[in-house]
Amino acid sequence: MSFARSRAPDRLAAVLKDAAAGRFPPPDGRVTVLPQPSPRDAGVLGFTAHAVIFTDADPDWVTSQLPPGELSAPLSTAFLQVLCDATGRVAGSIDMLCVAESIDGPPPIALTPASGAAHPRIERALGFRDGVRAWRADGGVVLLGRGVAGRWETAIEVDRERRERGLGRTLARAARHLVPGGEPLWAQVAPANAASVRAFLAAGFTPVGAEVLLAAAEAAPGRAESGRAGQGWPSRCGRRCDHSGMNEAERVIDNRDESRFEAAADGAFAELVYRRRADRLVLMHTEVPAALGGRGIGGLLVRAAVDRAARDGLTVVPLCPFARDWLERHPEVASDVTVDWGPPPDD
Repeated sequence: MSFARSRAPDRLAAVLKDAAAGRFPPPDGRVTVLPQPSPRDAGVLGFTAHAVIFTDADPDWVTSQLPPGELSAPLSTAFLQVLCDATGRVAGSIDMLCVAESIDGPPPIALTPASGAAHPRIERALGFRDGVRAWRADGGVVLLGRGVAGRWETAIEVDRERRERGLGRTLARAARHLVPGGEPLWAQVAPANAASVRAFLAAGFTPVGAEVLLAAAEAAPGRAESGRAGQGWPSRCGRRCDHSGMNEAERVIDNRDESRFEAAADGAFAELVYRRRADRLVLMHTEVPAALGGRGIGGLLVRAAVDRAARDGLTVVPLCPFARDWLERHPEVASDVTVDWGPPPDD
């Protein structure tokens, strides 16, 4: 495995543009290290026998953490944990990255513009994308936003009671009609969510690789701030940031009288409502106000629920769409508990 470095700020956008057109980095076993396209976005892109790491950590230090000759190393748990520890970030799931061309004409389903973050899928998107636009359909929601390197990204959600064959596919295809300017449209899909994978493939999206995003952890007293070189990033000798200090999960309260996990910050209140049914902890609904969006509060609430289930020997039943999606993206969190996913949703 050899390495290439570049400091051109538009290189990641160019890599994505080429990939959308079917022009991929050479399958030469190399790793390309690029600067972050924005303070928010860092991560790893895996193509066939070529990886692209976008981070503002020192490139020499990054490459020194990768064992030569291991093509899978840039997306390995070991490397991602080292990179996250050093940069104060948290790795999401490794998603299938796919892309589709835009389609002229109206979408194939009636849509109504939606505003605010009343839907968990919209709330989550606000933390990862700019200029988020959302539409509601009879039985689901579809949204667009500017994500990594300014690319257009989409996500869909089918209401649990309306999960029927073809609705997810129709929503994914509708997104191709909604993307402006004839630009390519990207989607990140959890590989374990077979229904979503089928839906996006059927809607004309083409897989181009794998991607994991590294979200900035919320700064806390005694904790290193996220920043650029010279502000807590590893030096060329591989020094790591100090991550001692407050555990954000300690702010979550299990209000058993009201059957909800609660988190309050900056005068705003988030909750995950649950029901205890014998030996089952049923996750009903997650509500995170826009004021707390993009800070990982929803995930902290779900983690608290899993911790409760582990302590009390309960089975987690994620009826809440947000909780279900989050657990699918973070399977390691629930590795010590039983999760009853119920019947798999149709696409």
